[in-house]
Order: sequence, then structure tokens, then C-alpha cells
Amino acid sequence: MVKQLLSKSKAKLLAQDIGGKSGRTMCMDSATGVVTVKTSGSEPQVLAKLMS
Repeated sequence: MVKQLLSKSKAKLLAQDIGGKSGRTMCMDSATGVVTVKTSGSEPQVLAKLMS
């Protein structure tokens, strides 16, 4: 469902981070539209770029 909503809004989904038992923190930079997620014990990963 989320993928469909992103597609309709023309958001570019670059990756996904699902499953497992680790906690995650998601951040969106309102100036750039970049959405990142950080899983416990790993580096942040860019998930989407909401503005071109």
C-alpha cells in the first residue's frame, strides 16, 4: 500500500528496510526531501528522494 501511494505522488523509492527484529529510526530532511532509515548497529540508508 505504501509503495502505491509513493508511486502516485511521484516519489522515487530507492530502497526498503523491512523485517527483522532491530529497531529503526526514520528521518526526512525537509530541505532536500531525502528520507533515510537507520537500523540499530548500521549506517543510515537513503530510502527515497521526495523532491527532484
